[in-house]
Amino acid sequence: MIRNSIKAKPQSRRLAFGNRSFNGKPLLIQRKLPDYRIDFFIALNKACGVRLCYWQRPFHDQAERRQHLPEAIAFPGHSGASTLRDCIRLISVLLATRPAEVICEAASGFPLFWLLVLLRPWFGYRLLGWGHGINNRDWARASVGWRFWVAVFAMKRLQGMILYSSERAEELQRRVPGLPVYVAPNSLDTESFCRHSHALSSAALSPADKKLRLIFLGRLIESKKLDLALNALKALTFEDWEFRIIGDGPLRETLVSQYGSDPRIRFLGAITDPVRLGEELHQADLMLHPGNLGLAVLHSFAYACPILSCHSGSATIQHGPEFELLDESNSVLCDAEPSVIAAQLVLLNGNRPMLKKLGEQAREAVESSRGIPRMVEGFRKALRKIDQTDPESNSLLVAL
Repeated sequence: MIRNSIKAKPQSRRLAFGNRSFNGKPLLIQRKLPDYRIDFFIALNKACGVRLCYWQRPFHDQAERRQHLPEAIAFPGHSGASTLRDCIRLISVLLATRPAEVICEAASGFPLFWLLVLLRPWFGYRLLGWGHGINNRDWARASVGWRFWVAVFAMKRLQGMILYSSERAEELQRRVPGLPVYVAPNSLDTESFCRHSHALSSAALSPADKKLRLIFLGRLIESKKLDLALNALKALTFEDWEFRIIGDGPLRETLVSQYGSDPRIRFLGAITDPVRLGEELHQADLMLHPGNLGLAVLHSFAYACPILSCHSGSATIQHGPEFELLDESNSVLCDAEPSVIAAQLVLLNGNRPMLKKLGEQAREAVESSRGIPRMVEGFRKALRKIDQTDPESNSLLVAL
């Protein structure tokens, strides 16, 4: 009877050592868990059963994270504090969870990514990389450096790459023929942002005066080129404007000392309340953000706030993959010179209907192409595809 029951069990893939069959959910290795990613990981777990493994920092927010992601595996401390300890932890998780699929940040400077590449033949899991594919610096200068080719060495040993950007996905496929590449557009909870934006518009809460309201959202660091924006304001030929700066960082004290005496320039610090932040963006006419753009694009566009920024590659500017949303229908791009930025502000101030139209089309761009469901779907497609290409797979994702 025992022998017959064993024969009746369906065949499953096995680990190379220990002869253990896969029975765990897909595992995603993440160095840290920023607040803006929580909603995405919750949705990814519900849709695909992906289980998160991350490093918990700081220690005091561990309980809150586990409340949002009850299946998550949280390591205390910082990723990279002890590479040997991290390797032991990761191997123990692989042995305990036995995932058929593993997704990991494909960063050449992340030791555990290389460990996963090394261990894959022995554990037998299917490995997906997740990231930019081509980093912002290489993308800005339209050429790749040695770090890219080091990463390619690992990519060729993966079952595929998940990228944030369709443009970078096309370029990566061109440079690495045969590599399966999937797109999961980098996103925030833009659906709720857009709903809030429409509600604010319906309530007619926008200021009635003609003042040009400018806003900045981001960390106060050199790469954001906030000094370009502030110097451009000095060259304006009109006086009725204000610039509200949301964010904090190492340059705040210096910037306040240099520009804070002008009452039209307000340093508001970081705003974590999403309702208040949405109201600030809704009331703004334009985001003035010359330097490196990232997820601020999605936040700004969701509240119908167009962007004035500078060309990638100009003054060492290296935009993130979200920059591909910007075009002449929703934003204004110019050279990274204060006089050029000032000239664009004068033109926009003199054509408020066009400025409003840019904002409406910015929100439409986010509504039609971004959102957590679309990002989750990119991961789902990648997991489905690698599962279908493995004839021995027993993954539950086939049924999705």
